[in-house]
Amino acid sequence: MYNIKEIETIASKKTGISSMQIKDILKLLTDESLVNCEKCGISNIYWSFKYNSVMRLLNDFNNLNIKKEKILINLNSLNNELKLLKFERSKISKIEKNKLLLNINKLKNDKLILQNKFNNLISNSPDIINSKKNNLKILQNSIIILIDNIEILINFIFSLNPNGLSKHEIREYFKIPQDL
Repeated sequence: MYNIKEIETIASKKTGISSMQIKDILKLLTDESLVNCEKCGISNIYWSFKYNSVMRLLNDFNNLNIKKEKILINLNSLNNELKLLKFERSKISKIEKNKLLLNINKLKNDKLILQNKFNNLISNSPDIINSKKNNLKILQNSIIILIDNIEILINFIFSLNPNGLSKHEIREYFKIPQDL
């Protein structure tokens, strides 16, 4: 059993570490329960019995052995499971494996075909068809307005034409179809 001053002088002589660092090291050792500390009057007494250290190491050793045993048991069970899976896998012949692979490929192709059919059905749903009809109506109205504008322009050019071109000749000059 030692007080702080005795520990500082002994430890600094044996290790060459300054006394300020010894206090920090001692604090860490007491926090980790490697050294015991007890307040006795106005001073603190520090000690560490060899028996406590041996018992702590023995407990750690036993705990590690228990963990090791659990890991070994788990490892053995995993090895047994692996052997069983390998055995089951080896029972399947190459012909059966090829049949299974062909079946997988056929199922993938069937899935792809069904996915395409599904996409086609979705693209032809009533909502989408109605939306397309509405877009067509908008386009038809726009085309009618465009044709009317072209007719108005042809009439305007015809009325301002000093050379006396006919509407038919104006259409040919601007490459506008006659049946428009």
